[in-house]
Order: sequence, then C-alpha cells, then structure tokens
Amino acid sequence: MAQQDILVIGAGGHAKACIELIESTDKYRIIGLVGKRSDLKNQVLGYEVKFVEEDFEHLSNKNIAICIGIGQIESPEPRKTLFYRLKEKNFSIPTIVSPVAYVSRHSEIGEGNQIFPHAIINVSSRIGANCIINTKALVEHDSSIGSHCHISTGAVLNGSVHVGDETFIGSNATVRNDVLIGKKVFIGMATSVLGNVPDMTKIVRSTS
Repeated sequence: MAQQDILVIGAGGHAKACIELIESTDKYRIIGLVGKRSDLKNQVLGYEVKFVEEDFEHLSNKNIAICIGIGQIESPEPRKTLFYRLKEKNFSIPTIVSPVAYVSRHSEIGEGNQIFPHAIINVSSRIGANCIINTKALVEHDSSIGSHCHISTGAVLNGSVHVGDETFIGSNATVRNDVLIGKKVFIGMATSVLGNVPDMTKIVRSTS
C-alpha cells in the first residue's frame, strides 16, 4: 500500500512522540515539520522544519495529511484552534493508532486522535475528535471521552466513565467506574477521582 504524505505540526517533545507513532504504523511518509520561523531548517529526529503555519494556504490543495504534534496540559486551545483551522482548509487529520495499542472493534473513534503504545480502549467505548490517548492509558468498557481531551500516560478510566470536551487527565490518575467528569476539567497526576466532577474544575489531589 502506498504511503500518504503527512506533515507534523510542532518541533518539541510531543512532536517527537508523534513522529515515532507515525513511523510505527508504516502508513505515512513524513515530508517535513511545521514550526515557528525560528525553527526553520532545524532537524527533529531527522526531519526538517520546512514550513510555518502561513504555508497552509498553498498546501491545502494537495493530498497531504496533518498530525497535530503539539501537546496539551494546561490548555486545549492551541490544539483545538489548529484542528478547526485545518478542517476549514479541508486537510485530512487522520487518527493514528500505535500497532501495539488495543482498540476494540466495538468502540467508536473519531477524527484526528492519537493513540499511543500500549493504550487500551475497550468494548463499547467512544472517543471524540482530536484527543491524545497517551502511552498505557486505559479507557474501560462503556466509557466516553469528548473532543480535544488528553488522557495522559498510565491514566485509568474504569467502566462507564464519561469525560467532557477539552478535559485533561494526568499521568497515573484513576477514575472510579460510573463517574461523570465535566468539560474543561483539569485532573492532576496520580489523583484518585471517586465522585463526579463539574465543568471547569481543577483537581490536584484525591477527591471523594
């Protein structure tokens, strides 16, 4: 099967992780990175920063996919803004799944997600668009995650957990089954979430 050309937006740590994720699938050929003007001609894992965001205008008519290689911790806005800008210009933003992740064939996965090594998305789960499901994250059966979320490394969402749009769940956080987590919530690393969390809440310690 012919590889599709793909650009990675970003030149930092998450971009490196995305490059390796893309390489592992053997479905895409990375043709360069998109960064700041000060990054132009720099190399990241052997790939050159060739473009800036202003170049999207003349790239949008070509058959080029885009991977948003910008991370998300404090705010979902940079990734969210880019996602909708790219959609307006009719770019393909594929979901990229590590070959060593597990995604149930009975799950529903939206557009532009990044599912990293050893992540598990179990039966009857639903993922929105433009999410990061990071290394070793677990999304158990019947759970749902909105769009523009980041489920960090080693986070555990037990059965029937529902997460609203633009929410961040930190590394090694654990969410009890049947919990509802609102929109734009920030849950810190290693937090135990035992009860429902309203919109726009920030939690950095265990809750009940």
